[in-house]
Amino acid sequence: RHASDAQHQDAATLLRDWSRQNVPVAVDDVGDGHDGIWRVAAVEPRYAKLSGWVARHARIKPGVLHHWSALLREFAVEVVLEGIETPADRENALRAGIALGQGYGLGCPVSQDTQQTGCSSL
Repeated sequence: RHASDAQHQDAATLLRDWSRQNVPVAVDDVGDGHDGIWRVAAVEPRYAKLSGWVARHARIKPGVLHHWSALLREFAVEVVLEGIETPADRENALRAGIALGQGYGLGCPVSQDTQQTGCSSL
């Protein structure tokens, strides 16, 4: 079952209120689907996480990453790029002014409880 528009609005209002109280809120998967910019505008998060799709697309057209980054900065958010898998992905992010990222190209995830890595050698 999908949430109604009213439920989406209620969630956005709650998250925006938290964000305005300095609770670090992130909007995930911006760049996937049609509503990423709407979610950023409605929630006013501290972070906007560009989807791994954007990182992969930037391998072919690096300018795409710069435009997404510039657009998101208009909303005064810190941009995080997901899906950094290669040194080229990292360089594309840095060239676009994105200093925060996630992906196996930056390191394997580590469990906070056991301090064990979540992947085998690449």
